[in-house]
Amino acid sequence: MVYVIGVNYDSSESISNWVTSIRDANPSAKIVLVDNFSSNEEREKCFSLSKDLDFKLLDSENIGYGRALNLAFKWVKDDCKGKPSTILAGNIDITFTTIPKEFETGNFCYIPSAYEGVRNRNPFMNRVQKSMLPLYNIAYFTNSSFFLKIAMLFNRIGGFVPSNTWAIHGSLFCFDVTLLKNTCEVFNESTFLYCEELEFASFVELEGFDYRNVELSYQHAAHVSTSKLVTDLSSFMHLWKPAFRNWNQRWS
Repeated sequence: MVYVIGVNYDSSESISNWVTSIRDANPSAKIVLVDNFSSNEEREKCFSLSKDLDFKLLDSENIGYGRALNLAFKWVKDDCKGKPSTILAGNIDITFTTIPKEFETGNFCYIPSAYEGVRNRNPFMNRVQKSMLPLYNIAYFTNSSFFLKIAMLFNRIGGFVPSNTWAIHGSLFCFDVTLLKNTCEVFNESTFLYCEELEFASFVELEGFDYRNVELSYQHAAHVSTSKLVTDLSSFMHLWKPAFRNWNQRWS
């Protein structure tokens, strides 16, 4: 069974396209949507769409992206009852092009082709880039967007160095359900938004899972939900700093 999980925050206009693309790519996939509360009107729209389009709706307060995914993981783990399953979990501002009917089972995470326009955002970070993460500490401790940009520049350069994948793009996390054998709290329960890629990669590394390339692809319309919360670099820093601190505290 393939489970496709999405998180909605005030973006119900994206749901129909998201669901339709899943049905077109893999009609047997089971669809789960977490609605992070934004308004009563939005909640009613999600409820109505869940009936019309036949998907499972999990309603929640606005607990953030990672915690909403953790919530869905618990539901999926109970629903699959130990049967071989694959989880594709992420944003709803994506349009699937291909979803395999079956995935290789085992201790695997899967690397999709995550297109934003013509650019494939995967892998999000390789092991050389991982080694550069301490540079972000300078931006954190100085509260400096300038040093954040410098760290991002070095990180981008590191992406050109051949190295194994360490992290995949946060618009869609793909993995065998056995990743949840010990806990469903893949993402940091203390974090509202950002650093999900680092949390997932660290969790995958802890569990000893390997990455596999698969024939899974999608188009990502970036920032559909986050643009409602983040309008400039200052508001980004406000959310990024606690997320980066929480990741450091959990995994250092």
